[in-house]
Amino acid sequence: GRGCARNTGMKMAKGEWLTFVDSDDYLVDGAYRYLLDHFCDEEVDVLHYGYVFAYTDGKSLYDHDALPEGKISYDGDGAELYNRIPLPYVWSKLYRRTFLEKNRVCFEPVFLEDDTFNFEVFLHSPHLRVVTSNIYRYEQGNVNSQMTIVDKEAAKRQLQMLLPVIEKVIQYMQEGDGRLAIGARRTLNIYLRHYYNKMLKGRLKQQEWKTYSQLLKEHPIHRVDVSSESSRLGKAIAHLKNWSGESYIVYCLTEKLLNKVFTPIMRPRIIASYTQANS
Repeated sequence: GRGCARNTGMKMAKGEWLTFVDSDDYLVDGAYRYLLDHFCDEEVDVLHYGYVFAYTDGKSLYDHDALPEGKISYDGDGAELYNRIPLPYVWSKLYRRTFLEKNRVCFEPVFLEDDTFNFEVFLHSPHLRVVTSNIYRYEQGNVNSQMTIVDKEAAKRQLQMLLPVIEKVIQYMQEGDGRLAIGARRTLNIYLRHYYNKMLKGRLKQQEWKTYSQLLKEHPIHRVDVSSESSRLGKAIAHLKNWSGESYIVYCLTEKLLNKVFTPIMRPRIIASYTQANS
């Protein structure tokens, strides 16, 4: 998978900075050169920059030809900011190679490898600088993306890959020094949401559903934190995911709500409203 491939690339890399770009995404012209020239001084261990969605039909919520200019919005302890806001993606950051090597940070061969990688990065309290440059274009709507696969067997594999990641974060919350306690809880909630999403997209039979829901119930934390959802719809779906642990009928209703109503009907309308508002 990508994690192992990225580890190979990191071992071979000789440059001062490392970064990662997913295969279906792209960047504003001259973006890295601009960031290196203006923000990557010797104090910085990790530089975080912005992104906007781009869609397969060529539409974007922002100008495709935007310039990379930006300014510093945060400059300090990375662990402190990680506890305050989500910082999950590796493609939205430049990493100082010597910092990663010194702390032996690498990718694990799991699904959602970005989250585990950055969790390890921020455990070591890097000097983090955040800039407002929206240089990265995050492609949406690619039917071949690992995030959009609904094949049942693929969903099962991804569920199995998530379990050791969830275990690792739970272990940190129980035995760690507490430095990233808030960030760890939020990260765990992200994993749980993805776990339930894959269960829904996998369209599991009743016995399959019982097997995978029981695997999660064996952990001390297995319910999605509804308070972390920002919209009413998100809170409603989060509630349904938690209820799905008790009733297969509710699980089936939630699957239909997500796959038959929200994804094909409501999500495109939400995207269109944002596009119109920003045009």
